[in-house]
Amino acid sequence: MMLFIFVSKAKGEYSMYLIGESFTWQQDEDMIGRRKNQGILYGIGALGKWDLYSNFTLKIITETKGNRFDRNIKILMIREFDQDVEFLMIKVSGDIGYKFKIIDSLLVEPFFGFGYRRWLRDVEESPEFPGYTQIWRSHYGRIGLETEYTISEVLKLYLNGGGIIPIQSRMKMNKDGKTGRVNFNSIPSDFFETGIIYKKLELDLYFESIRFPASRDINYYGYRQPKSKADMFGIKIGIRFN
Repeated sequence: MMLFIFVSKAKGEYSMYLIGESFTWQQDEDMIGRRKNQGILYGIGALGKWDLYSNFTLKIITETKGNRFDRNIKILMIREFDQDVEFLMIKVSGDIGYKFKIIDSLLVEPFFGFGYRRWLRDVEESPEFPGYTQIWRSHYGRIGLETEYTISEVLKLYLNGGGIIPIQSRMKMNKDGKTGRVNFNSIPSDFFETGIIYKKLELDLYFESIRFPASRDINYYGYRQPKSKADMFGIKIGIRFN
């Protein structure tokens, strides 16, 4: 409650934006074969950033995105077929930063923070392969550097990037009337974003990756969840205001 009151009185800027993302998820070989999803996710997001005290800042981001597209399966390196899959991803993160003014037009801001990601992957049933639902959940830390360059009163450029360090990751799977959970160790990944702000219009390009090793636990089918990864390239278009 005290934090909410303090932030509400602090000077800040806000952004609302639309997301279009090229999303690729791929799992290593297991006892069935290779699995891969590739398609476009659409969504919305919001950002709030406040000057808390001196040069300290607080930034909070929340995003929701999803879509339905084909899932490619290659069974035992012999044959391939496609199957519909639905993705829904929710992400919330918060960062604390400290701004350094290098010159009047250039700010550099190291930051660190924490985030939460929840990710639903629903695979529809087909004659060749039974359907199932996976719910992935990850708590993670973020560390990075942001720079902002002011070209004029109406035009700014910015760039940020850094690393993602998972703290706790878990996947719950519902299949054949059974529910199983597996846990993962941490594999760091990275993120990168660059953008331009013209008056109130904002345009961003970004990349983000997620990495999961093979699970620590054995699922109810008697094998470990294989190593998997996700790569996200996207664009954000929105309005930024004070």
